Amino acid sequence: MALNAPTASSGKRRREQSDDGPTRHNGNGNNGHVEPSTGPLLPNRSSSHPSKRQRIDLAEQRSGEGQRGADPLPQPLPATNEPSTIRSTAGRMTVFRAREVPLRDQVSIRVIVTDMIRKNMSDSEKTSTRFVVKDITQSAIKCSPSRTGKRGTALVIFRGLVPEPFMAVMKSSEDSDVFANNSEDEEELSIDLDTKFIGATQLYEPQLDVEIVADIVAIHGLNGHPYGSWLSRSANPKMWLKDFLHEDANSCRIIIYGYKSNIFDEQEQPRHELFSQAERLNATLNNIRNTPESQRRPVIFLAHSYGGLVLARTLVEARTRGSPLLEATKALFLFACPSRGFYAQDILNTMSAELEAAGKDPISDDKAAALVRRLGEGNFRNELASYPDVVSNKKVYSFVETRKTETVTRQSGHVRRDGVPVMAAGSNSVILGLPSATEEVIHADKDHSNIVKFASRSDPTYEDVKCRIQAIVASLTEQRDQVSIPLR
Repeated sequence: MALNAPTASSGKRRREQSDDGPTRHNGNGNNGHVEPSTGPLLPNRSSSHPSKRQRIDLAEQRSGEGQRGADPLPQPLPATNEPSTIRSTAGRMTVFRAREVPLRDQVSIRVIVTDMIRKNMSDSEKTSTRFVVKDITQSAIKCSPSRTGKRGTALVIFRGLVPEPFMAVMKSSEDSDVFANNSEDEEELSIDLDTKFIGATQLYEPQLDVEIVADIVAIHGLNGHPYGSWLSRSANPKMWLKDFLHEDANSCRIIIYGYKSNIFDEQEQPRHELFSQAERLNATLNNIRNTPESQRRPVIFLAHSYGGLVLARTLVEARTRGSPLLEATKALFLFACPSRGFYAQDILNTMSAELEAAGKDPISDDKAAALVRRLGEGNFRNELASYPDVVSNKKVYSFVETRKTETVTRQSGHVRRDGVPVMAAGSNSVILGLPSATEEVIHADKDHSNIVKFASRSDPTYEDVKCRIQAIVASLTEQRDQVSIPLR
């Protein structure tokens, strides 16, 4: 039995179990900038061991994915900022994921979710709150002769202030909260609501009469967000994977993958060993590709920064186990994925600033440096030594940032990104050094974060992505036409 969500005055909320909740940690460190080496990604056994602060390789640059107050839907923050939010001249935008929505015949999911959202608002909130509901339910369910008893999924996008019951979801340490329709006169209905987007979220699926040619799977980076990392910072923010990629790849499923990537959980809940992250990604892909036919369906991966390392380990493991995922993988779009180094000092500065803002004691300098070193150096060179060989028969597109990224500062109690610009992950770090027939290097006029944010279809980097995806899909379609493959 679902319990009512909290309202501004009263109510209860039932929450699902979570592995752990976000906590804030801190640390200081000296210069963590690395001058990356050249050549393909292989163990470097001849070089001297890096100093404690000066060589922290292969981790994720903090600015790219989790910029507070800019990217939407990051993990909860100290009271100075609100999570799940992006600000623009069009106002603040906050995005929730609604799952397990009970569907009914002749009633759209928009009506069901809108009604449930409004019933959890106060009268004043109903008049002052603006939001829209986007249906992302699977096509097979949408087109079912009878939808009663089935479950759907939607996005709930607030513009401006978020009502109090939903602010509680944003600040919650749980993976999701259960909201009910809060009415004694109607059948009790409930939905799962969250802002974390953990696991797989399908943003688009072709209609039933269109054969699915490939799955496009997008993986965010460290301290990033599965939805927000791909959302533009324009006056009218666009999430290109949802808003217009399907127009250019309408025979592909488009899926975002989310994992707990917040570095600030690391002191008490270490989980950024690549093997563990790869295992979780592999399990999620098995969940959504759970038939022999779907496991053979081609996959096109999009990965940003540290997400590219998670993907690399997943594919290495797939070859070791003889998983069909490796054969199904046809192309990798790697956006500023730091295979050989990154600017690590910014992570340490951000940890320090946010813990200070939360009024908490910093962790020691040694622990802070060890934390980032584990994320950076670890055993990545050994773990990923076979990666170039694993992808030698794939098509790899390495996107290189050419603009510097502003570093973190703290002013008047606020954590800001307006410090001295640095090159977070330059070409020597990002390029794998594979033969040109395998790897195409594409320089983007963007910084580390914006390299995966496109405000329109005319964005030059989006055009680079679109044209290559279309070429891959055209080739796969031609191959498919020569072999009989089920639609789904």
